[in-house]
Amino acid sequence: MSAPLPVGMSYPYDWGFIPSTLGQDGDPLDGLVIHQAATAPGVVIKCHLVGALRVKQKDQGGEALRNDRFIFCPHKEDAEDEPVTTGQVPDHLRREIEQFFLSSVVGTGKTIKFKGWQGADQALEGIRRGMKAFTARRG
Repeated sequence: MSAPLPVGMSYPYDWGFIPSTLGQDGDPLDGLVIHQAATAPGVVIKCHLVGALRVKQKDQGGEALRNDRFIFCPHKEDAEDEPVTTGQVPDHLRREIEQFFLSSVVGTGKTIKFKGWQGADQALEGIRRGMKAFTARRG
């Protein structure tokens, strides 16, 4: 996100972006790494894609666009006690993630609607589209 979070909020887990990708909002694709450790800004984490939360976002101007959140878990050798496996995001964690993102747009003039969850295979297609958009933009 380019704007700060509402007062008192912090990102759950590690929040960042997928390098060399571009989403409909003009920013790199968003990524959330689910693990027990905290890292510093700028750290690149080797991960497995778990899935994606499909998000339709409307900005203050009313423009609707996709702004999916891609969910990852660290590569096994990098994190021994992963709360998420490469299979899928557990239901309780899905609800927590959804609630966080709903709360994160309060007072911003943006609205978001969830369009469901995707498994890793479908989510990978979204990342590939983001990589193509990035490459096309660089021309």
